[in-house]
Amino acid sequence: PQTVHDVAGRLLRPFGFSVVTLLVTASLAIADKARAKQVEAARRLDAQQAKARFLRTVSHDMRTPLNAILGFSDLLMEERNEDQRQEYYVRLKDAGAHLLNLVNNLLDWSRIDAGRLELNPAPACLPQEIEGCIRMVERRATEKGLSLTYLPDMDENLWHNIDAFRLRQVVINLIENAIKYTDDGGVTVELKGRRNAKGAGKDHFVINIKDTGIGLPDNFEQNLFEEYQQAYRVEGQQARGGVGLGLSISRQIAKEMNGNLKARSRKEGGSVFTVELVLERVKAPKEAKPVHVDKPEAKTTPPSFSDVPTQSPTNTSSINPSTPSSGTSARPSPEGPKILIVDDNTPNRLVVHAFLSAAGCSTLQAENGKIAVDMCEAHDDIQAILMDIDMPVMNGIEATKILRGKSGKYTQFPIIALTAHVLPEDRAELLEAGLTDILHKPVDREKLISLVFSHTEEDAQLRNEKGPEENSMDASPPEEPLQVSMS
Repeated sequence: PQTVHDVAGRLLRPFGFSVVTLLVTASLAIADKARAKQVEAARRLDAQQAKARFLRTVSHDMRTPLNAILGFSDLLMEERNEDQRQEYYVRLKDAGAHLLNLVNNLLDWSRIDAGRLELNPAPACLPQEIEGCIRMVERRATEKGLSLTYLPDMDENLWHNIDAFRLRQVVINLIENAIKYTDDGGVTVELKGRRNAKGAGKDHFVINIKDTGIGLPDNFEQNLFEEYQQAYRVEGQQARGGVGLGLSISRQIAKEMNGNLKARSRKEGGSVFTVELVLERVKAPKEAKPVHVDKPEAKTTPPSFSDVPTQSPTNTSSINPSTPSSGTSARPSPEGPKILIVDDNTPNRLVVHAFLSAAGCSTLQAENGKIAVDMCEAHDDIQAILMDIDMPVMNGIEATKILRGKSGKYTQFPIIALTAHVLPEDRAELLEAGLTDILHKPVDREKLISLVFSHTEEDAQLRNEKGPEENSMDASPPEEPLQVSMS
């Protein structure tokens, strides 16, 4: 091999295999270190983006129940009809419970992240606890026209050591998810138990929550139970609310109970979430009475609360069209503009409807963008749209782009975003998509009324300036009213 000398002629090192090996090794080490830095930077970026999405979603989802809380509180201060007040109270309580559940999820996630989630087991009857969960959520299923069936298959008078609060948290979260992602059919809750043959010790239980909803995506195993994820949807479906912590927390709680939480798709459509538990059997408390759990038939009864009909041919001044509201500060004009309210959240629609009705407006309602587009084609007298953004089936941006693409009045038609997205980049995106203006949730009553009348008056003025011939070109031929079923 060649040799290398210094300026004095002294031999430094043979320049051969050993030097080359050293250089290659050093180069590989540098490359590995650079690659590791890139991986770590990518991991940190992913974590930052996930947390940013999480915080953005938390902000959005807190504003949704806050909108109902503030709106119904405002209406309660003015409403004199006792039946109507009772309905407002129920809606207000539901919104408060929803907000409390969100806060509790955030606290639980913080405890789990710090390894401080503690269980407080006590004697409880599992079939009775599950039935209590059913009773707490059955109205939500009824409002969507879904069946909710409970099928317990075990000894109803066995008692076990269990943290009943945490158990209800898991089961209610899973049932509510099933209802949220199911539009037709229903949800079935099965409870199966296998008693230890020795008559003592621990028993095995399986709780299946089956739905006929949209099902699970093909790759759901990868991130279904991850934090900050809304993985419970298939491609082409919009997110349906939630901060992406419920399933992660539920699985952690199930594991703390020496169990597990699994999920699978159903061949006939929908999904199944399974809670597996191993519980220590205990004696029933002395004061405990024999338990008999009802096994109700599938229920598809209509909503027990009087939602506003999808089509409102006349002006209404309260949520219940048959009950006039007293004490509201309504505009004197009985011929106010007709407004289409588009929002997948029923309480939000009802609050906005009540505000607008008291101001002399008439309203139509739609629960997603697709229904809104269909209703615009069927009703030529709609003068403005209040458009939520995050909705199932078709979101507000997609619906706006479809309407803007139609010829006629919808090219410049007032479409006002009614959204909980409040960041500056959100505003830029919405305006670029064709929204006329933006109103943030929680909705301020005076801003809502002022904005609606401002845009409808401007639109009417523009149409008057165009003249009857141009307006007749914009007008759609009369059609039969579109019958749209609302949940």
